[in-house]
Amino acid sequence: MKQITSSDQAGIDPKTFVVPELIKYRSFDGLEIPAWYYPPQGVEYMRMKISLTGAFSKVVGTDGNQRLSGVKVPVIVSVHGGPEGQSRPGFNPLFQYYLSRGYAVLDLNVRGSTGYGKTYTHLDDVEKREDSVKDLAFAAEWLKTKGGADPKRIAVVGGSYGGYMTMAAITLYPDLWAAAVGTVAITNWETFLTNTSGYRRRQREVEYGRLDKDIEFLRRISPIRKIDRIKTPLFVISGLNDPRVPYTEGEQMVNALRKRGAIVEYKLYNDEGHGISKLKNRLDLYPLVADFLDKHMKK
Repeated sequence: MKQITSSDQAGIDPKTFVVPELIKYRSFDGLEIPAWYYPPQGVEYMRMKISLTGAFSKVVGTDGNQRLSGVKVPVIVSVHGGPEGQSRPGFNPLFQYYLSRGYAVLDLNVRGSTGYGKTYTHLDDVEKREDSVKDLAFAAEWLKTKGGADPKRIAVVGGSYGGYMTMAAITLYPDLWAAAVGTVAITNWETFLTNTSGYRRRQREVEYGRLDKDIEFLRRISPIRKIDRIKTPLFVISGLNDPRVPYTEGEQMVNALRKRGAIVEYKLYNDEGHGISKLKNRLDLYPLVADFLDKHMKK
């Protein structure tokens, strides 16, 4: 067979793209959590390999010379939305951008993800919600002990449900994270379920809990209720026309943090919905996010 089409690479050398490695780590209850690890892009980091029994065993440059043995790198822990979804090792332009800026990326499939059987998918239902957040904490521990991460330079990022996970992570484990980025994030389960589009409410309540039966639990696990615990610099991103996670979810968190004098940045796009999809907005936003991460992770 002969290939007759090719993707536009925008003048970027495809050899600079980083291919992830599948890793697995144990969480608090012994459950094995799969994740995709992308080492940073660059001459010193090209073809970096992970030693599963210690830190990076070696770093090989494009000239074949080993260097920077035992290097400690800044890492972005990414949590997908859903939570019924699965991170896979396809081309992710945002990951590749972060990698080009010197970051490693750990792309998780915490409990609740699909693709690993029904039992795994339902391990975060309702009262088990914060068990999935514990998986993030144990991911950070794996990064520090076996993934070559600088313990003081680990960030957590996510969008939609992954945004909730980000907000929950910095409230439940405030000392783990150097920075956090939450896009179209759920911050208050009560207001989210009240204000999300009606066609989605009942569907979402099956997974998260019902307003008429689980309201006290939903309030208890809402990140907005634990605002006093947040120490992590936070970047919040919202779309004004979001029918799923109303922009007011992000604004609640931003306003509360600003009242406390906490470090928080906010970007609201008037022409976006559930996510940042327009090219002009992506070109505007992602350098701002990378600069935010640089400011708090490359001191």
